[in-house]
Amino acid sequence: MVRKAISLGVALAALALLAVNAQAAGKPTGTEFKDGWNTYATAKVGDWVEYQITDTVSRRIEVKVVKDDKITVAESVTSDGKAGEPKEKKPADWWSMKMQANIPTNMNVDWSTKEITHGGVTLKCDVASWMNGALSNEVYFCKDVRCGGYVKMVMGGKTGVWLKNYGDATKKEGYLKSAENPDAGKGPTLPPFYNSAGNTAVFKTGENYMRRQTDDFDGKAVTFTDTPCDKDGKPLPDAKAVSTTWSDADWAKAYPKPSAKDQKVKVAAGEYSCALYESTEGARTTKDWLSAEGVLVKREVKEGDKITVTELVSVRFK
Repeated sequence: MVRKAISLGVALAALALLAVNAQAAGKPTGTEFKDGWNTYATAKVGDWVEYQITDTVSRRIEVKVVKDDKITVAESVTSDGKAGEPKEKKPADWWSMKMQANIPTNMNVDWSTKEITHGGVTLKCDVASWMNGALSNEVYFCKDVRCGGYVKMVMGGKTGVWLKNYGDATKKEGYLKSAENPDAGKGPTLPPFYNSAGNTAVFKTGENYMRRQTDDFDGKAVTFTDTPCDKDGKPLPDAKAVSTTWSDADWAKAYPKPSAKDQKVKVAAGEYSCALYESTEGARTTKDWLSAEGVLVKREVKEGDKITVTELVSVRFK
């Protein structure tokens, strides 16, 4: 199954889009981010935004159709300078559009305003901040930014997915210049799947299933549990969960360099563009295909004539 210790391996890096808590039950009555409002409310065809997911992966979102309160966008991923084909999403109410951060509804969230300079531009941001145990969290939004307004999230002093550029039909080159990683030079970090609590993935090995859930993240290390489960991720009766902790340094040491990138892998959970990592330990060779979200998509372990395959069945971000 998915390796529980660094000696057995880890998974690779970086972001997937998380559903924003501003997905209100209905249309917001206010016009502030704290009300559940976002800049999709004023979207125009041609508006676009781009986010840096990892050092080599970015995601672009562009508004294609605006019809009353319904917004249709197309998303594309660029990896190592190679742009993927845009994929058009189903029309959705502007207040239910997905963004890159999750504001909790069960914690005390404070809102404030801050001016930051990003990519040579001064952005006046609304900042949601809260404490999750000892972990500090901040999410920055700006009304000038198209396609939602998300700018960045800072957890434990480290920035997650961050704004690379944004523009519109009249500003196709974007408003920002040289939007550098706010954490450049700070060293390696865990990928998005592992840098927040409540994310889950279900894997299948042979006829057996295992559920992985992130339980805690303090800004430097993540604690997660692996639990035997059924195909839907429901723990089996009397199943014993195994708890594991990975640090930033552990992650970087386990997967220092992929042997290949942009590998298309199709599993039950869908088709992913993956980085391939290979390792050998005695007579045992392992191949791991890891998504941009930091999730193990497929693993092949070969020992002699025996090959064991693990595949991703489903994944959910809190």
